[in-house]
Amino acid sequence: MPQRRSYGQSAKKSVVCSKSFLSEILKISGRKAACFTFALGILLLGLWISHEIRDVAKEIEQLQSEMNHLSAQNQEFSSKKTLLTRHDQLKELGKKLRLHPPTNSQVITLH
Repeated sequence: MPQRRSYGQSAKKSVVCSKSFLSEILKISGRKAACFTFALGILLLGLWISHEIRDVAKEIEQLQSEMNHLSAQNQEFSSKKTLLTRHDQLKELGKKLRLHPPTNSQVITLH
C-alpha cells in the first residue's frame, strides 16, 4: 500500500517554497533598489558638480575682469610715476620750491 503523506507536511513544504521564492524576489528588489539609489546618487552628484562648475566659471570671469582693471590702473600709475620722476620735471619742481636742480645721485627710485 502506498504510503500516504499527511496534509500538514505538504503544507509545510509549500510554506518553505514560498519563503525561498519570496526571499529571491526580495533579493532582486533589493538589488534593484540599490541600483536605483546608486543611479540617483550619481545623478545628484552630476547636478551638484555642474552647479559648482558654473559658480567657478562666474568667479573666474569676475577675477579676470578685476585683473584687467588692476592692470590698466597699474599701467596708468606707472606712466604717472615716470612723468613725475623725469629729470626736467624734478628740475621744475625744484625751481618752484627755490631749490637747486637735483643731481643724479640725489634721485633714488624705489620700486
